[in-house]
Amino acid sequence: MGVYLGEFGRDKRRRRGYHRSQYFNPVFTGHFAMGVDKLFSIFVAAICVVMLVRLALGDARRARLDRAAIMLWGRVRRQALLIWHWRRKRRSAAQARQAAQEVINRVRHRVEKEGNVLTPEAFKEKEPRKPH
Repeated sequence: MGVYLGEFGRDKRRRRGYHRSQYFNPVFTGHFAMGVDKLFSIFVAAICVVMLVRLALGDARRARLDRAAIMLWGRVRRQALLIWHWRRKRRSAAQARQAAQEVINRVRHRVEKEGNVLTPEAFKEKEPRKPH
């Protein structure tokens, strides 16, 4: 947990009038804590530098950089989709496993075993069949 220490290193939680939200931020804690606005500006600056370098390159290198960027975007997208659908696949696999186990248990409890032969109740004749 991060604790906001005042300008002289005192823990300001001990003073009255300070709420927990003023000294603790659960998302950005630690020594290198940055706000969302700083992260966004760094991201925009990095994109600008990449675009400037791209303008300075020749045609062949620019095409190679574009191709590499497209391939990287495809990998990132594919991984994001795998992560996005992973939980649904896991849940459906667990449901299928559970349904199969229920069927197996249902069959096991309704079946009588005579030696090596399993005879379910559905195959037992309740009354003798009449010949035609």
